[in-house]
Amino acid sequence: MDELKLAFLVFRSRSGSTLFGDRLGRHPEVVVAPETNALPRLVEYFKNIPSDQSKINYYEIVDFLYAEKKLEEWEISKQYLIDSFKNYKPNSCWKVFYYLCKLYRDIVKKNAKIFVIKKDGWYSNNAKLLLNIYNDSKIVWMVRDPRGTYNSASKAIYSRTGQAMDKNVFRNSYLWRKYINKMIIMRNESSDKMIEIYYEKFLASPEETLSLCWKFLNTRSLSKDEKKEIIKKHSSSQLIKQSTEHLHKDVTNEIILDYMHKWKKQLPRWKIYLINFICKKQMRETGYF
Repeated sequence: MDELKLAFLVFRSRSGSTLFGDRLGRHPEVVVAPETNALPRLVEYFKNIPSDQSKINYYEIVDFLYAEKKLEEWEISKQYLIDSFKNYKPNSCWKVFYYLCKLYRDIVKKNAKIFVIKKDGWYSNNAKLLLNIYNDSKIVWMVRDPRGTYNSASKAIYSRTGQAMDKNVFRNSYLWRKYINKMIIMRNESSDKMIEIYYEKFLASPEETLSLCWKFLNTRSLSKDEKKEIIKKHSSSQLIKQSTEHLHKDVTNEIILDYMHKWKKQLPRWKIYLINFICKKQMRETGYF
């Protein structure tokens, strides 16, 4: 494996990860890719194929990868992937995924030295494993007030179903609590390889929060003018594709501090009390209570 380092931006849905990831990836040495489940799918795929290098079918692997529609948004041609895999000869799910990331970097931002995978679920569940597999990899753990995540999830609409992402306040609260418990374990076991990014702090001080994260990722320091250029409104984002455009319409706009307080005006009092009750311990750990 070459000099490209991996970092994993993990989060609970509706935690501001796309807004943060968009600005994080505007550093000249960082590339953040659109979300994909390619790695967990590859892990399952490789459980059923032989370890013998000569029996690995790269045509089949590429077809399997592209069965996930989200990967099409990376805009890497199948033939280019096949030719590259034949050249590199990756023989494990971890190496196949690494070279997939490397190819995307080469196409999108050739000089980037940090590749950020932005995804929830499996990645946070397996954060410690990822740190062990990929040398010098790091975890960026995104956190948002559980009242804010629930409020946002209850209003965001899936295009394919026309339904809200999550109106179940009990489930959303318990999943947030579980997610924070994992973070606390990682904090205790791998603090040198993990940074916690709080959505509210990012909105309040975007340049400071981004600078801390870039420093953690060992990128070069940016000038004030470079930071201002990154923070401002943009016309497009590498992270927003047609399938997710309706969920992230504000990502390219100016960063608005008032977004962190929306839940206070929109959530009924009983739901606020319920979330506080379910998540009290974890909210104290994260400064929300």
